[in-house]
Amino acid sequence: MDEQSAQRILAENVDIKRRLDRLEEDDKRHEEDIRELYKAQEGTKVYVTQILNSIQQLETKLFGLVTSLSKSQEKERNAERKERGKAAQNWIEFSKYVIGATIAVVVLYLFQSGGGK
Repeated sequence: MDEQSAQRILAENVDIKRRLDRLEEDDKRHEEDIRELYKAQEGTKVYVTQILNSIQQLETKLFGLVTSLSKSQEKERNAERKERGKAAQNWIEFSKYVIGATIAVVVLYLFQSGGGK
């Protein structure tokens, strides 16, 4: 082997060593990036869990509110029905008295006028 070949091999060797060192540095940096990604992923999981829990609590509150409103509306409708029923009953009673009084006045008039002579 001549000196020129030896220098070329030595230069290639140096170049390969430099490239290998750069690859090892890149590998370390990639490993660190991966660790950071795992940490970020864990944080994201915590946030997602908190968000899902909040949504579930909101759903529970909303369901309770809807149920409460439904019961309240049902009570109001029942109260309105009772009130309308009472009002209708009062009008019926009033009508009975008016009709009864009218009949009594007519009968009294007929008796006073002599039975229709």
